[in-house]
Amino acid sequence: MAPLAILTDSVTLADGDGTGPASVKPDYGYFPFMNKLTEIAGGVTGVVIVVLVILAVVGVALIVAGKLGSSNMAQRVGWGMLVVCVVASAVAANAGGIIQWGSNQKLVDDSTAQGITSMAGLLLP
Repeated sequence: MAPLAILTDSVTLADGDGTGPASVKPDYGYFPFMNKLTEIAGGVTGVVIVVLVILAVVGVALIVAGKLGSSNMAQRVGWGMLVVCVVASAVAANAGGIIQWGSNQKLVDDSTAQGITSMAGLLLP
């Protein structure tokens, strides 16, 4: 028997019956503390955004003070703070969406997954 025939004839851990690893989906309501964790995440995000607003205002103040005092260094620091605050606030405010997008990415297609599970069937008793 050819090696490829062994792979194709082997018992696969197929997901056809809905009990395999590919059928596992997140259940955000399973644990009773999930609502509290969601509230904590929202609170932490709110704190981060408020701190970033304060830092952005300090950055703008540095830009203005550097302009009025002819300080090139103060202007650079101010602009740097402002840009970092804008980017950080975009990431912080959309962290949930970024994580959701990442969790929906399919890293392994079905044919590769079936080949891996077929090889696992050969190796495992």
